[in-house]
Amino acid sequence: MIKYIVYLVALILTLLSLIILRQAYKSLRLCLIYRKKYGNDVKILFYPILGIGYFMNQSFEKHDNSYEWMKRIVRENPNVKAILILSGLFDIIILQDEKWVKNFSQDHILYYKNDGNFGYTFAFEKGLFYSSFGDWKRQRIFLNSSFHFESLKSYVPIIKEQTKKLLANLKEEDGFVKLNIFQELQKITSEIITISYFGKSLVNVKCKSGIELYKENNDIIQDSYIYRFTSPYFILKACIFGAKKASMIYHNQAEKKLIARMKDIFETYEKIIDEELEKIKMSKIDPMDIQPKTMIELYLKEYLIQQQNRATMNPNDIFEKKEIIHQFLTFYFAGSETTSHLVAMTFYELTKNQQIYDKLMKEINENAKDFDKVEHSDLSKFQYLDIVFKETGRLHNAIAFTSPRVTDQDYIKEDMYLNKDLLVCHRLTQYSQQCEVLKDSDEYIPERYSRNTKGFSSFDVIPFSTGPRNCIGQHLALIKSKFLVIYFLKNFELKELPGYKLRTMQKLSNHPIDEEIVLIKRKKQ
Repeated sequence: MIKYIVYLVALILTLLSLIILRQAYKSLRLCLIYRKKYGNDVKILFYPILGIGYFMNQSFEKHDNSYEWMKRIVRENPNVKAILILSGLFDIIILQDEKWVKNFSQDHILYYKNDGNFGYTFAFEKGLFYSSFGDWKRQRIFLNSSFHFESLKSYVPIIKEQTKKLLANLKEEDGFVKLNIFQELQKITSEIITISYFGKSLVNVKCKSGIELYKENNDIIQDSYIYRFTSPYFILKACIFGAKKASMIYHNQAEKKLIARMKDIFETYEKIIDEELEKIKMSKIDPMDIQPKTMIELYLKEYLIQQQNRATMNPNDIFEKKEIIHQFLTFYFAGSETTSHLVAMTFYELTKNQQIYDKLMKEINENAKDFDKVEHSDLSKFQYLDIVFKETGRLHNAIAFTSPRVTDQDYIKEDMYLNKDLLVCHRLTQYSQQCEVLKDSDEYIPERYSRNTKGFSSFDVIPFSTGPRNCIGQHLALIKSKFLVIYFLKNFELKELPGYKLRTMQKLSNHPIDEEIVLIKRKKQ
């Protein structure tokens, strides 16, 4: 018996060695191809197994910022076209050159996502973010009406009502207090998204585990992301089977717990949707007569119509309830995490830059004398706030590059060559300081966008990505952000937190380690 066990262990070790050698050969081959073809125009980095995770962690330890390593590479070589990070397991290329970013973004049909958080198939697979081109195109057309001008205006009452709940328990007599502004903002942004989608608050809804649904939404996404890039067991599985399949087979105890939590969330939302479907059936209304006011009503109307006509429909045009849930979770993450990050980091910079704070405060006082009377049409008056957000997005973007995609064949366009064995993504912020607009780019200067724009490209600052697959909710995100900042600065004062040092680490986003970043005081009314 012992002999067979020894043979089995030897066989497993041999297979693992062959897999590692195969992957190492692939990385070496990519290194030689890109070195020969581009020389120093493509920066090549290598660290075994951990790859890009190692460089982000080292960057944080040395410079207090997970993205500083990339910034320094670009500044040392402003003409670098891409950064190639090899690991022997997962090889990724981050496009830097403007033309490369543009070509890759516009030819999105050729690429698809097959990697993400651990278990992403349980939470996001059928949403816009991960869907294949055919499904993405159908979804984008279907959802466009929810993001048109008139629809965006209809969300304003929800946004304003929820915004006024921000720090509702903070009293004037409390004076300046230190609190987690990220958490406070995320409570508001998540509620806005939930009510906009479902037409009602779910703040008191709990999963079967007893945990609040909104809290578990946030926690499971972050926990699964961290596990994906820190678990040696999963990394090895993903190397053999691919990240998608690795999430579905040979689960250890940690993975079983994560999947159980994901299924709990899914079943909780499924129950909510079933209840809404039952209400419609009990009302005996013809689905064709439903006038959707929320995204869930839009989806349920189409779902019921499809169920009636399923036998005569093209199977590719039919969606299941799973898509409704995955779409919400996609919007929830994209709209909650990033919006709260943008607003919180804007507050942080205002406390560091009094002149900018005063200038923005002047604009708000002139154009928003009464918050309750500020409407969607008034937001265009806040032009300084526009460039404040743009500068925050440039200096403190929640993510530095897009989620990686793959292709089934080598891609060549003009001077860009992308090997099919690479995970491909592109940067969202240009770190080069060659043009006038981007000089002194470590400084927070909203007025930089009024400088000589020669050499400054529309692809240099793209916090919502670019191309056909850019963020469908970017205008809604900015509307939410504007109302949040206007309300906050009308009702609260900000002050710099003495001794605070900003240290940002890549988790789900490039987030401050200490989220208590400013002092806040309610103004006298």
